[in-house]
Amino acid sequence: MRELSLIWREAAGDPSSSRGYHLPMVTNRPPADGDSSRREWVKLMNLSVLGIVFPVSLVLGYFAGRWIGSFFDAVRVGGMIGAIFGLLAGFYNMFKMVSQMGSDSSRAGDDGAD
Repeated sequence: MRELSLIWREAAGDPSSSRGYHLPMVTNRPPADGDSSRREWVKLMNLSVLGIVFPVSLVLGYFAGRWIGSFFDAVRVGGMIGAIFGLLAGFYNMFKMVSQMGSDSSRAGDDGAD
């Protein structure tokens, strides 16, 4: 039982254990050391979403265009038109996110000016 207790303390990072090392803890939470670091974390996450949403909208638009084009016997043209709509949707989403981030940062700057 004593060995099990020692192993548990070592894994928990207890400095009174014989070996004196601990396992690093990995968390997926944003830092909680202030409001500004949380804002930076949210900005980073929003930008990483763009890297996923932009190609997904392009591919979905392409395949939706091919599907609609198959009804008119114009699969290639439908795919190209769908890809263009997908690109436009991706750019619209990017513009919306960037303008939202800009308005959030201007609001944060206005709060500190008083």
